[in-house]
This record gives sequence, C-alpha cells and structure tokens, in this order.
Amino acid sequence: TSGRSRPTGITPADGEGYMLVGEWIEQTGVSGDRPASGPDVLLMRIDPDGGIMWTRSYDGLGVDRATSVDRVADDGFVIAASTSDEPGTWEGSMLLRTDSQGDRLWQRYYTTRRWNVVKAVAALPGGGFVTGGYTDYGGFGGPGDPDGQMIWVLKTDPDGFTGAAGEGPPAADEE
Repeated sequence: TSGRSRPTGITPADGEGYMLVGEWIEQTGVSGDRPASGPDVLLMRIDPDGGIMWTRSYDGLGVDRATSVDRVADDGFVIAASTSDEPGTWEGSMLLRTDSQGDRLWQRYYTTRRWNVVKAVAALPGGGFVTGGYTDYGGFGGPGDPDGQMIWVLKTDPDGFTGAAGEGPPAADEE
C-alpha cells in the first residue's frame, strides 16, 4: 500500500516518544495525484529518536483530517478531527478515543452548522474533554471565508457525550 501523510499535531506519549496525528491518503491503484479514497485520520507512535513504532488510520464520515491529539490519564489518546462529505458541502467535528496502542475505543460526531471545523482538543484532569474550532454561522461563506464565522468550544464527559438526550435549559423553578 502506498500513499501520503500530512501531520498536523503532536504530543508526548506515555513513557517515551510521541504521538503524531494528521491525515493519511491512500494511493493504491490510482494514477496521478487523485487518491483512491478521501483522507483518513492518521495516528502514529514515534520513538524518542524519531523512528516509527506503529501507524493506525481511522475513517470517519468521508473526508477526515485530524488536527490535534492529547494524552488521556489512562495513557490513551483523544484525537480531534474534521469530517465531511466528499463534495465538500458540509464539514463537522469528530472526537476519536484510543487506548495506548491506538485501538479505537469510541468515536463521536458533533455539528451545529453547515461548517463546524475542529482545531484543538485537550483532556481534562477529572475526565472529559474540551475542544474548539470555528463554525460558519447560519451557513454563510465556506471554509477559509471569515464572513459569518464564529469560535465554538465544546466540553464533553469522559465518553465524549455532551449531555442527556433532550436536555435543555433549566426550568424556572430549577434556577
């Protein structure tokens, strides 16, 4: 299998070495620069001298690009990635949780607008995660177009959930 990778984030790994994230584009059986499939999330374990120990790739909903990785208290990792459809009509955010060997534990998707792009993730000391990026408010513009974009921040529990289904603002007597 051949392909190309584009790294976008790195963090120290448990013990020694580093975890690198980015995107992996498979090139097998394709002529020219056109990929066999859209980019997938790349996770790579690197030893202290820069040697590759192992590599994993994960698919999302279409075109998937990891932007950030952080170490979790149990020596696993959380990866923030953008995921979108092939034609590029929308983009959402994804969190991917792995164990220390890169095995997928869970994967969650989040979107509130037509464009919802994740840029960073951090594991919280008591469990859970905080991630942030930008959104195209109301569906105006597109990626890279500053008109209508707003910053967003999302906090999750340790399993990547944001709250109970149907949860809304507190009732007047609960405030």
